[in-house]
Formats: sequence, structure tokens, C-alpha cells
Amino acid sequence: MQVKSHLLQAEEIDNLREKSKHLKGILQKTIDVEKLLEIADTIFEEYNKRISTGILNTVLKEAVLMNNPPTRKGRVVKINYATQVSVAPPRFALFCNYPELIHFSYARYIENKFREAFGFDGSPILISFEKKNGEE
Repeated sequence: MQVKSHLLQAEEIDNLREKSKHLKGILQKTIDVEKLLEIADTIFEEYNKRISTGILNTVLKEAVLMNNPPTRKGRVVKINYATQVSVAPPRFALFCNYPELIHFSYARYIENKFREAFGFDGSPILISFEKKNGEE
């Protein structure tokens, strides 16, 4: 009889172990879902973030001072100012004298500087270079 009761106890212990593994799995998935929702909330905030024009232009001026736009075809590109034109996704317009001369690598450099300064983690950033009004 004692051997039989010990076998039953061993089976019950094995069943409890299996149930505890299952519960740990469920708890882990719950924790993972909570983390995922926190990340989604953060990305949503970044996606809808608005930057004031003054702060944006301060960062832009620092970036341009560190690395001027390259001259192309004997012409010097001068970036005058930037503004955020929309959110979701964040879109920035940078006004300059020769937007067609901006190389994609310089646009990427500006995007990286904006990301360093403002985050936008997990969110795309759209940057366009526009001709400043009144310039030929």
C-alpha cells in the first residue's frame, strides 16, 4: 500500500510540475503582451510627436555647422529654416535655395540628427527639401 501511495504522490507531483510550467508560460505571455502594449504606446507617442519650430531650427543649425551641405555643380546649398508640417508620421520641410542639389546621404544625416535630438523611436520621419519662397 505504501508503494502505491508513493507512486500516486509522485504522479501528483509530476502533474503539478506540468501545470506550473503551463502557468509560467501563460504568465510569461501575459508579461510579454504587457511589454508589447507599452512599446506600442511609446511608438504611438513618438509617431504623434510635435516639435516647435524654434527648437527644430536650433538642432538644424547645429547639424549644419557640424556638417555643411556639400557644394554641387559649383553652387552652395544654404538651408534657411525647417518646420514640422504634420504628425503621424512626423513630416518636416526644410527650406533652402537649391533643394534639387541635396543628396540623399545628407538628408539621412539630417534625419539622424533629428532622431538624436528628438527620439522618434519606431516611427518613420519624412523630410522634404523645398525651395524657399521668393528665391529663383
